Amino acid sequence: MKATRRVEIAAMVVHLAALVTGWIAVGFAPGSSARYVLIAWLLTLIPLIRGWIGCRGTAARLVIAWGFVALGSGAIALLVGADEPISSGRDLAGLVHFIASLSVIAALVAVLNARRPGTGAWAILTCLMVSIFLFTWYQEEGIGPLLVHLRPVRLHFPWNVFLALLIVMGTTNYATTKFGSAAFVAAIGLAIEWRLVTAPDRFTPTGRSLCYLAIPLAYATSVWLAWVAGTLPARYRRRSTDAERIWFWFRDRWGVVWGLRVQDRFNQSAEARKWPLRLTWHGFERASWPSERSVEETIEEIDTEFRMMLRRFVSAERMAEVADRTRIIAGDRLREGVIPQGAARVEGESINVS
Repeated sequence: MKATRRVEIAAMVVHLAALVTGWIAVGFAPGSSARYVLIAWLLTLIPLIRGWIGCRGTAARLVIAWGFVALGSGAIALLVGADEPISSGRDLAGLVHFIASLSVIAALVAVLNARRPGTGAWAILTCLMVSIFLFTWYQEEGIGPLLVHLRPVRLHFPWNVFLALLIVMGTTNYATTKFGSAAFVAAIGLAIEWRLVTAPDRFTPTGRSLCYLAIPLAYATSVWLAWVAGTLPARYRRRSTDAERIWFWFRDRWGVVWGLRVQDRFNQSAEARKWPLRLTWHGFERASWPSERSVEETIEEIDTEFRMMLRRFVSAERMAEVADRTRIIAGDRLREGVIPQGAARVEGESINVS
């Protein structure tokens, strides 16, 4: 395990070095920076593969699948742009970059229905979303630009507003999770893309070419930040329950929309059954409603109910694996002195009796 961890840290360092090199190259030698950006971009394959493995037993693999589409189309765009002078505007590369950005948006939107059943239908809808944006651009420009001279991608009202709403919805969904910094950097890249496709004439050809280098670097940086955040354990309390560990894991990966919905459903059930605990964004706390039952006699019932609520998102086997793994992490952090000995008490009662 330690050897695997060392290899992963080494891979993170290599990826970070490639990202820093790419940003420096774009800033100081933009004309020859495409190859450095391409290296940083291709290295995102490692965290994407790790994410694909981490999504086993869940309905969230569509998110990673769109990440692979973005990786492929972005690599093609950088290869195409490398053969064009930076003063040309690299409009052909810009079109393929637009496809990569749409794939990133599709990945962020895909998580909003990452549950079973419905994953297949949602995959079709996200494909239609990408196709509609491309068809809208093609319909407005006509076949002439494709045959004579490719102009920059441009979206008009209401499609530009719809694209902005998708960007805001997809990125803010992770604002209060441990992937918030990754979502923020992705939002910067998507905001640049949105500005490019809504007002391309406000950019010089050289400015557009620079944006087509900065956008994939922003996406790659976002993936790196998500990779690092995904390896960091949540701030587990000393006596966290298995349900609470699963909650932190689920909340961070499905985001605010599903997190708040599951939290609300659980608390409605908890109040109806007079459980002594309620679920908050930061874990279980003493409920505000009156309850004559103790934490110890209800903890197993709470855990069972919580896992039942997540069964459409995560398999029972995967939840058990997450609980076991995070319990080990929490134990290691306790032994290392990271978790205070007096933590995780609810008015004098331990919230875990195991």
